[in-house]
Parts: sequence; structure tokens; C-alpha cells
Amino acid sequence: MLENFLLKNKIDFVMNKPLSTLTSMGVGGKAKWVVYPKSRSQLVLVVKFCRQINQKFYLLGGGTNVIACDKGFDGVVIATTKVSKTKRIFNTVLVDAGTPTAKLALNLQKWGLGGGEFCCCIPGTVGGAVVGNAGCFGKSFSDLVQKVWIFDGQKVKVLTNAQCLFDYRTSIFQFENWTLLKIQLKFAPKSKKRIKEEMQSLKVYKARSQPTMCRSSGCIFRNGSQPSAKLIDKALLKGYRINKAQVSVVHAGFIVNLGGAKASDVLDLITHVKTVVKEKYGVTLKEEVRILK
Repeated sequence: MLENFLLKNKIDFVMNKPLSTLTSMGVGGKAKWVVYPKSRSQLVLVVKFCRQINQKFYLLGGGTNVIACDKGFDGVVIATTKVSKTKRIFNTVLVDAGTPTAKLALNLQKWGLGGGEFCCCIPGTVGGAVVGNAGCFGKSFSDLVQKVWIFDGQKVKVLTNAQCLFDYRTSIFQFENWTLLKIQLKFAPKSKKRIKEEMQSLKVYKARSQPTMCRSSGCIFRNGSQPSAKLIDKALLKGYRINKAQVSVVHAGFIVNLGGAKASDVLDLITHVKTVVKEKYGVTLKEEVRILK
């Protein structure tokens, strides 16, 4: 049924694709279906059909904040990376949810729009960054968002920034079964040269302070009253490993895949870190990453 629907609507798909190839951590079993809509209308079509036939599905952007389980996913992974049109309207930019943040950063430099320089250091897609209110260096996507277009399963709706309920590394989209389609972001005119210089400076700092040469899912835990990385470091867990999964020696907030790690290694290491930090400091760390299972 699903295959006929996809073929009829000329929507690309692959069967039994390893999730390790779709996630930055590089772990995970096979997804029964991986579907690649090429436009917002195709994305809505796929989501609507999956709901109609009661088919389990998971929306995946760049896979940079996701750990896919070893058993894989017995459903439809809807990969949004081909839904990636961008359009500038004066000092605002309309971006499809699947637009890579790196592509957005390059366009901002080309257009001379400032305020989003930090985007060059955020991995994944704009949609994923909005869902998790991603940020770094004191900036977050909530600073940029004006409007968000979503599909709620019945129709397309437009939300204002306030309606997104942004908070530290969270938003309403983590609690509602909605599909992000398009985002309107606001910026300010700025010298292209200065934007380029600031982006280069941020990239250099990131390379020095984060394990950019290893596969990871970014920061594993949210920060609370104390930075999670500081607590993990104090607990002497930096460098601790389970098989090929290791707490980064560069930044304790990261777990890296040294090559050949399994999802179970990563998840067991997360559990170990949480247990030790809880025992030593009475703090319960909360994951920032999402688990695909």
C-alpha cells in the first residue's frame, strides 16, 4: 500500500536503509522505509497518508541530535533534507524545515544579513534546530524565529514566536505531534566581510573546544543550574568508555563514537554517566538528544 502510494506520487524512498548512515553518531540498525519528500507539499502528503493508514513514522532532519537504536525502526523514517528551499524578503528569510543550517549560514553571509552567525556552528537542519531551540555562544534559534508553519495532521497553521513556547533547548514542537514545514527568520543588515570574519572565528573556537573530528550527537545532556559538562568532568568521567563509545576527552558534554560503536554502547554510557553524577552530586542529568526506536 505504502509503496504504491509513493510510486504513484513520485516520492523517492529506500527500504532497509541503515540508520547509521543517516545520523551523525553513526549508530543504529535499519529503517524499514526511508522516504525523501522533495517539497513541503510532498512532506504533508506523506505525513497525511501515514496517519491515514496508521503507519508509525519518524521525522528526521540532519540526524545530528538523534541516537538510533541497534534494532532499527520498523516504520517510516521521513527524511526532510530535500525540503530545503530558502527565500530572502528584505531582512527576513523564509526557509523550508529541511534546509541545512550550514546552507542558511552561507546565504546569510552572501546576503549581508547579521544576527545568525552562530548558525554556522549548529549542525543539522533549521527545522531540527527550531524544535530543539538549538544554540551556542549565547545565542539560540528563538532569537531569530518570527513565524513557523506547521501541519497538525489536519491542516497547515502558522505560529508566532510566542506560540512556539521556546525555552532553553526546548519548544512546543517537542510535545506536539506536528510537522514543521517552513520558518520565517529575522536578521539585520551587516557587512559581509564582518559576518565572514565572525563565522570563521566561531568555527575556530568550536574546533578547539569540541570533538569535531569524531562522530557524535552534539551535547548529550541539557545544562541545569550547573553546566552538565562541568559535573561530568568533576566526576572524573572524561575519557570513560564502554567499548567504542567514549565521553570526549575534549568536551565532557559529548559522547563520541571512536569507530564501530553500537547504539547500546552509547546508551549504556549515558546511563552510567547519569548514575555517577547523581550519586556524587545529587543532580539528575536530562538528555538533550532524542532516541529513535
